[in-house]
Amino acid sequence: MAKQGKGRNKPARQPNGAASTEHFSPAFVADGMQVLGKPNADDWRLYFHHICRKTRMTWRELSSAGKASGVESIPKESITSAIPAQHQNQNKFVAMRLGQGARLIGLRSGREFHAIWLDTAPFSVYKH
Repeated sequence: MAKQGKGRNKPARQPNGAASTEHFSPAFVADGMQVLGKPNADDWRLYFHHICRKTRMTWRELSSAGKASGVESIPKESITSAIPAQHQNQNKFVAMRLGQGARLIGLRSGREFHAIWLDTAPFSVYKH
């Protein structure tokens, strides 16, 4: 194992001094997720496939690829669905494309992606 010298093998730091999680893959959390629309079994398989593919990338890879990775930042003002009370103080959300127009919309907290909505009725959560 390499020695930890000045600047070597140290995780990048965020402005608040916390270690960066950009080099981690997303961990998905779906507690309390709202499903909008009526996905069938084939839809669920497709969504699961897309989520599994995203877990093989790091947050850095997802964010640097921009919309090409199927991930984009959504400002709070663009959200048209009711935002759950515990997320009212958030200024931006993250949308992940899952195929066939479906989006998983939620929040990133460290390495975790907290899914709030699975939007299978395209663009019923935010203005595009």
